[in-house]
Amino acid sequence: MEEIERKEKEKNENQDIYSIIRDNKKSIIISFSIVFGLVFTILILAGINDVINTLKRTNLWILALTIVIQIFVYLLWALRWKIILDKMDQSPKFINVLGILMTSIFGNNITPGSIGGEPLRAYVLKEYNDTPFEVGLASTMADRVFEILPFLLMSILAVFALLSWYLDILSKIFLIILILVTIFGFSLVIYAGINKSVSEK
Repeated sequence: MEEIERKEKEKNENQDIYSIIRDNKKSIIISFSIVFGLVFTILILAGINDVINTLKRTNLWILALTIVIQIFVYLLWALRWKIILDKMDQSPKFINVLGILMTSIFGNNITPGSIGGEPLRAYVLKEYNDTPFEVGLASTMADRVFEILPFLLMSILAVFALLSWYLDILSKIFLIILILVTIFGFSLVIYAGINKSVSEK
């Protein structure tokens, strides 16, 4: 019995995320078809001609540059998450981490409020790498902490930018307070991410 379990474990270790996708390609194709159908329907309702006209006016060189930059962003994002996983648990290969991350991004794009990607990432990681769901979800939250820092910087810059806007004083005060409250909230999240005892609570 133990020998069978050992061989099954070795088989799972040798199987990468892309072979899992190939094994389940039928259900994946059906799911993608449904999602693309919904997106196409939304485009028609929103005005597909306007979207096409906007794309025609797009500078192709700038579009290509943004695609290249986005590819590098995804690669670095996957590397960052892999480093976090290596510290918390045994991480899969980089190519598989990238595949799981892309699944997560897809989940964010098709769920309202972009809240489905992180639980999906933890779930796929558990199914593929046998990483505990709690560890996987904690790693995704730790990964998100790094995105809060640029947000905080932009928020602080936004406060100074608001001072130059032609708004009445009450609107300026309200917006600045709103930004500062948001910064405070995200600062608590960063503190919780750094302090292990607070994170566990």
